[in-house]
Amino acid sequence: MTRYIQDGNLRVVYAPTIADTAAPTETELTAGEDITGFIMSLSTPDEGNPVADVDPTTTWDGTIEGTRSGNITGMFSRDKATDADTAWDTLPYRTAGYFVIRRFGDGAMAADDIVDVWPIRVSGRSPIDYGRNTKDAFNSTIAVPNPGPVYDSVVASGA
Repeated sequence: MTRYIQDGNLRVVYAPTIADTAAPTETELTAGEDITGFIMSLSTPDEGNPVADVDPTTTWDGTIEGTRSGNITGMFSRDKATDADTAWDTLPYRTAGYFVIRRFGDGAMAADDIVDVWPIRVSGRSPIDYGRNTKDAFNSTIAVPNPGPVYDSVVASGA
């Protein structure tokens, strides 16, 4: 088993459209924006919501699996050059599309890469508070609409 850290391995592309979330294409990913270099933090929680499963014959209040939910939160760097402020320009309020996340590998995403595909809708974007000797950045809260994320998708070649 090879352990790894995400630094140097993570790749995140914002894609405006994906026809099949189980098999995003190289063309769809190339049409998107690689925002990896702007990420300071990114949280993609997929949290279960347990449901009560009470059995009056025991003293234990059991639970069973219920629905899942989660909102993405991230902090992204700003770039002083307005034509290079990619994350800020890509993620304004109400932007809809997909985050395609490759958690291991190097270079651009390519055919046969294993990725997670998250449908997204930006629900908030705010500059961070000013602080001396602090890199400029912004926080983003991102809704995850139905049907939710698709894990272990395989990037398809071509269009």
